Formats: sequence, structure tokens, C-alpha cells
Amino acid sequence: MALILRPHQQQAIDDAMAAISFGETQIMMNAFQAWGKSLGMAELSRELKDDGVIIVVSIDSLVVQLHEHFIEQGLEHSVLKAGMDDLFDPDSKIQIVMIQTFNARIKKNPNLFGTTFKYLQADEYHRYNQFSSNTMQEFIDHIKPKVIIGWSGTPYDSKGFKFSGFEYINSIQPQELCDMGYLSPIKYYVPKWAEAIDYSKVKVSSTGEYDTAALDEIVNTENHLQMALESMNKMNAKSKRTIVFCTSIEQCEHFTKILQEDGYKAYSAHSKTKHKIRIIDAFRTKTTFNLAPKTYQPGLLDTEDLYPEIEIDCLVSVSALTIGFNAPSANLCVLLRAFKSSMSMYSQASARICRTAPNKKYAEILDLANCISTFGFLYDPYDPPERTGDKETDKQTIYKAKSKNALPNLLATLSGDNPLEITREYYDFKIKEIRSNIEKLKQNIAISENADSFDILTSAFDAADNIEDLMIIACRLEDYLNGYQQLPWLNYPTPHDHKYLMKADPKSKIESDFYIPHEMTWYFDQVPDRIQKRWLKAFKTSLKKYIKKSGSLFKIRGFAKYLYGKWESENNIYDTEPQHNGVQIQDDEINRIKANLSNDIKINMDECPF
Repeated sequence: MALILRPHQQQAIDDAMAAISFGETQIMMNAFQAWGKSLGMAELSRELKDDGVIIVVSIDSLVVQLHEHFIEQGLEHSVLKAGMDDLFDPDSKIQIVMIQTFNARIKKNPNLFGTTFKYLQADEYHRYNQFSSNTMQEFIDHIKPKVIIGWSGTPYDSKGFKFSGFEYINSIQPQELCDMGYLSPIKYYVPKWAEAIDYSKVKVSSTGEYDTAALDEIVNTENHLQMALESMNKMNAKSKRTIVFCTSIEQCEHFTKILQEDGYKAYSAHSKTKHKIRIIDAFRTKTTFNLAPKTYQPGLLDTEDLYPEIEIDCLVSVSALTIGFNAPSANLCVLLRAFKSSMSMYSQASARICRTAPNKKYAEILDLANCISTFGFLYDPYDPPERTGDKETDKQTIYKAKSKNALPNLLATLSGDNPLEITREYYDFKIKEIRSNIEKLKQNIAISENADSFDILTSAFDAADNIEDLMIIACRLEDYLNGYQQLPWLNYPTPHDHKYLMKADPKSKIESDFYIPHEMTWYFDQVPDRIQKRWLKAFKTSLKKYIKKSGSLFKIRGFAKYLYGKWESENNIYDTEPQHNGVQIQDDEINRIKANLSNDIKINMDECPF
């Protein structure tokens, strides 16, 4: 029986048809999980079929899913996919095409289709990297569509920018779908041990994401995975239907073994897994599977079941489940994979558990990889910015866009060993409380009977968002843990003074890394906001090292000068007051030059003397 479009679906179809009538040739349909993309694609195909519609898909399961929906909607269509040859009609005006099959067969038969196609619909458009991949470009070059219509729940590129040249159709936000009952409410949990992990030293690949091998050195250790297991157990994960996303195949196999040894009905599913389809289907359909070869035939003389049926409640994967996998019964997502910049990968992974199901009141996300603090909550609205072509402007723009949903000081709000439920309201309340404590610390006002308690100080330290506040709190922490300092010119201990540590020594003749010609804040003021945030994080790392070792905080004085020197050299600035033809360049010109710089300082803490 044909399904009736929901109001938001009908509005999106109407908007798309209006865009086409106004001459738009590239249209992006923003359709989050459970939006009903298959139904929307079927309806657009119905409207446009007279001029030929070809729908390109890159995932097996999506071909089958679309085929079934088109049948339900009563749409005559053809399917081009290996193993489904009986459904292929070269003259059909509506074609559902598996792109891998197309590229294999077009080489043997250049006249594969007996008709032309004005319209191309592309499912999971973000996978095609703006149609720049050779596979997709060959497809477009052959079909030559007049209009391209992309569909995606994450309609932005790997960096978070809009796809260039597209008219966006935004009909409904994820939270609205949840409020209407089409998506499950989600509860988010984060343990402090996981949020405290520092990924700043991890190598970044050419794609802008963390290098897998480098990331594995942190997250694929026995200690890390045992702590992940402990957090899952505290979530009572054995009684839930769980999906775990890992960094690598090696971590996937390692953690699966740990889970099995602890009593989980867990199996891995990745590109090298034997019987992967059976395992995934068994989890998805809540049935059993076995590991028997396809050719196996049980004999009459078999005295035991050589291939028993296996139950699975926990599916461990890398990226095989991020697209085209629907398991509404799944109610817990465990994120073991950290993402540096790919919001779409975080969203696609997390969204696997947000579909509704009978008796499913809500879904849960256990974040063990700094995902929520980096990107925010799954249903948060995100408005991807457009690229300007200027690298520095684009970096600032994408930084601000992603920062709107981020929870950068989440670590400061956490306590204890158990995963803590996080909400936006909880986070805002705790940060407001911590900010109040910071102001009291700055004014030397007692916060409680035990004024500088360790928890209050460490929370304030983690939440400090400027260098002056950070140095004030670092001095209080040093006093609290290691006692007052003994200065050589005084015969009594005195508290650490942030002003002394931050002040400039422009007239000093002593050549030392610890003497600085400008106040510490000056160095921060010279660089963009995102660089300041990176420097502040590096400062926190160094300050923790000194405080833990009861080392002199005086050594931190030169760190800002060191970072600025690195930034200068990497951006080809060697003089803070440059001369041009004997005339001093004005401050606004210096700022303009710096604003146009495209390189970021690369902080290698192992090489840093501070």
C-alpha cells in the first residue's frame, strides 16, 4: 500500500520542484535519519519520470531498500545491480543503479541504457566527496544529467562546509523529528577518565583526521580497553543491544575478544570479517546465525551440531555500519573512535541507534572518545558555512560554526568513576557555577569552608578559557598541592603570584628562555581565536606537568614566547614591528598580514623545553 507523505516531506518535495522550475541545477535535500529519504526519492521520481530519473547508490542494502519502497509506492522502475539482473530494463524511465555495477558493465556495453536521464538523484551524497571521485565523475560524464539532486543526513563535506553551488532544501531539524515521535530521545553518558584523554599529540593525516595508527597507540591498549569495558558494565550494557564503533580493525578485534571474555554476546563486523553479512543480519533482525560454510550439508551420522546457532547482542565495527544499516532495536552506541574534524562521521555513527522501536523509550550514547565535547549532541542543529576561498577566513568560519554546539569544558564538569549523564542544561549550570568560582578565586573570596578544595580548583583549571584566569588558578593549585614558594630575597614563604609570572622583562640583559619582552597576554592577542585555544590547551598540559612534579612555575614564563616564535617562523613573520622601505608598517597593516596567514602552528610538546 502506498504511503502518504508527512507534512515535512511534502514541503521538501514542493520546495525541490520549485527550485527546479526556477532553473536550479544542483539541489541538496537535507534529510536526517528517519526523515524518510526512500519515500522522498520515490516521490521526486514520480514527479520527474517523464524526463528520465536515475538514482545512484553505493551500498548494497540501500539498493534493496529503495527497490522495496518503489514497489510500495507503485512506481515502475528498473534495478541495475549484480545478482538482480532479472529486474533490469534498459528502457525504463526510472533506474536504481549500483554505481559499482554500472562502472563494471559500461566498459563492456557503452549503450547500457536505451533512454536518457535529465535528473540524477544521489543517495548519501556526502560519500562522493562533492562528486570529485573518479568513480562518480565517470558516472556523471556518461549520464550527463541536467539536474543533480543530492540526499544526505549530513549535507556537508568532510571539513563541515556546504557543498559548493547547491541550493539547500531544509525542511525539518532532528530534534523536531524526535519531538514528533519519529526519532528516539537520546541520553548521553561520559566518564571522566575518557574525557581526560589528551589527543593533541596524535598525528593528523592528509584528510584532516587523526592518523589511525597513531590513534591506536592511545586507544588500542589493554588498559584503555579494560576501562572501556568497565564503563560499559557500569551502563549495564550486557542487557542492551549495543553497537560499538572502533578506530581500527585491530582495535575492533582486540575489544571484541575482551567483551567475549567478559561474557558479552559480541561479534566484530568489518571489511575483513568472515560471514560479515550473516553477523550483521542476525543482529539487525534479532535472530541467530552460524559459521557454517555455504557448501556445508549436515550428515545423518553427525553426532553433534558442528555449527551451533549463535546469538549476538553486541556488534563491534569500524565503519561498516555507518551507512545503510538500520537496527531499530539497538539502544546503546559506544564511541571508542575519536574524530578531529569529521562531524559527519560522528553523526552517521551515532545515528545508528536513534530509530524508534516497540518498547524502546530512549537510546543511549556512551562517549569514550571526546565526541560530545568536540561536536555537541546528535540532534543539535548545524548550519554548515560556505567556503570563501580564503584559507584563513574559512578556518575561522568553520571554527566558529562547530564551536556553537561544542562543549569545550566538559571535563571540568565531570567527577567520579562512573559514566555521568550529560545534558545541555547540566553543562550550562555546571559551567556557570565554575565561572562563579573562578571569579571568587580571582578576588581571593572564600568559596567554602575549605576554600581552595582540590575539586574546585581542578574544575576551574580545566574550564579556564583565557591565559590570565588559567595562570591565577595554576598558582592557587600550586600553593594548595605543593605549598608557598620560597623566594631568595625573602626570608618567609609567599604565595605564587600570577602577575609576576606573566609580566614582561623588556630591559633584561639575561639571555634566557624564561625572560620575555612582552606580557604573556600580548602573545595570545597576536593570533586568531582558534590558535589561542590550541595554545591554552598546550599551556594546561605543561602546567599540569610542573604542578604534578612540584616544579617551578617560573619555567612556564617562556612558553608563550616559544609558541609565538614557532607561529612566526611557520608564517614567515620575523619582526613584530616590520619595516617597509624604511617606514614602519602601521598596526592595522600588521593585523591584516596576520589575518591572511593560512598556516597553523604545529605544537610538538616532545620538542618543547617547557
